[in-house]
Amino acid sequence: MASSVTRSTRSPVWDHFVKPLPGDKQTSCKICQKQFAYHGGTSNLMSHLKTAHPSALVKPEPKDSKGSKPLQTLDKFAVTRGPPTGKTCSVAKVETISFD
Repeated sequence: MASSVTRSTRSPVWDHFVKPLPGDKQTSCKICQKQFAYHGGTSNLMSHLKTAHPSALVKPEPKDSKGSKPLQTLDKFAVTRGPPTGKTCSVAKVETISFD
């Protein structure tokens, strides 16, 4: 692997679990201290977060450069500005607009 980040530390679950040392077979949840088997995968850890601590997975709203207002993301735009009928729509083409 070319990156210095190892496979065991890329997952966002490690924000909420103690990172195991090489050779360790267990890790613990930082929120409730429950112990979990760890054999190189994080799906069981993510399942625990989804069921026991769903609010831990909520990402904060992105802020503008001044840190004052949340930025409108494309996903949020599609949800909040979508068709009033509740039907889904798709974007066929995205254009870049530049202001001089």
